[in-house]
Formats: sequence, C-alpha cells, structure tokens
Amino acid sequence: MLKIAIIPARSGSKRLPNKNKRSFLGKPLITYSIDVAIRSQVFDKVVVSSDDEEILEIAQQESVIALRRPIHLATDTSTLSELFLYLLEELELGGDDMMALLQPTQPLRSVNLIRESMAAFELNNRNFDSLITLSKIQLKLGHVNTNQFQPVNYSFEQRSQDMQGCHFENGAFYITKASTIRTNGNIFGSKVYGHVIDNVYGLIDIDDEQDFEIGEMIFDKHKDLFNAN
Repeated sequence: MLKIAIIPARSGSKRLPNKNKRSFLGKPLITYSIDVAIRSQVFDKVVVSSDDEEILEIAQQESVIALRRPIHLATDTSTLSELFLYLLEELELGGDDMMALLQPTQPLRSVNLIRESMAAFELNNRNFDSLITLSKIQLKLGHVNTNQFQPVNYSFEQRSQDMQGCHFENGAFYITKASTIRTNGNIFGSKVYGHVIDNVYGLIDIDDEQDFEIGEMIFDKHKDLFNAN
C-alpha cells in the first residue's frame, strides 16, 4: 500500500496572483507544504502537480516529483476530483493506495498533524472513504433572507457556553483511497471521517492579501510548533 502526498498548484489566481510561489516569510509559499510532507516521513512519494513552470522548478529543487498538469485540468472550473482521477492513473495506483491532499494555501501544518491524521485514517479506513480535518467554533451562525436573520445553530438569547458548537472544514489535511475516487468519481465518497484538530491549524487559508499577511504573523508566532519534527 502506497501513501502519496499530492500538492496541487495551479498558476491562475485572480484575487492573489502567483500566490503559490510568492514569498512567505522568505520562502515560496508552496515549499511549506512540500517541506512538512517530507519531514513527516509517512509518504512514499510527494507529488507537485502544476501548469506553472516556476512551480515545477521549485518542486524539482525540493527533490519531489514534479508533474505537469494538462491544460484542461488547470482551468478555473477544474475540480480536485478530476485532477485526482487523472493522477491515480498517471501514478498507477492500486485500490488500497492512499492519496493525501496538502493545499499550498494552507501553510499552518506540523509534522505531528500529518502523522496523527494518517494514523486516525489507517485505524478507521475500513469504515470510511476519506478523512478531512476539522476545527470547532463556538460562533452564533445564521442565514439572511430578504434582510431577515434566521439562526442556524442557536436560539436568540442562548448563551454561547450553552451552545453545542459547530465544526468547519479547515483545509489543513485530507486523505482518501484510490478505490474511493474510482468508485465515486470524487475525493470524499459517502462516508467521511471528521478528524478534529487543534484550532491553530485552521486559523487561515490564504486567498487574498490580508490572508497572506495574517498567515505570516500566525506562522511566525507558532513557528516552533510548525517547524518541529
């Protein structure tokens, strides 16, 4: 059974151009995902998939597999499931092989996070198709329809400490099986294991200029955690 880390990095980004190769605390943003995948020592292969020449060169310099992404899988409407379907055939993966997704826009990861998430999925993968990491929030959430606010996870005047709370998909780490993708045509399948992790890992997912600045501050503050082996 192979364990493959997939780091997808398209060249196109309308809100923050070239974000995947932009300098984040002195290094290209994508190198943080590459580095933590290598240091975790749980993957047989680390693969960077991109249509960007500079990103592919960065991957080669980091001594990981650089795979050029076909143009039809590098558009604004291309999905990660389509990319994973392509990659599992390109890498000749079998049904029991595992594919992890490390999005380069989420640099707030530690070696421990990857090892613990992998261990959780290996323990439960007979009953689940995939794993996603979650953070818990205690916010009062709701919908606004024609200016009317309707609470979703609480009642008006309910104290925050009495709420059950919610979990959100933080984008830090995903793991799935080749058989899940082939059978369902998507990464997640129908039974998704929710792995709740420390909230520090879910504080940012870089999508704009403000996210980038906040991400650098958080990483620098917790650098001992993120850089630990």
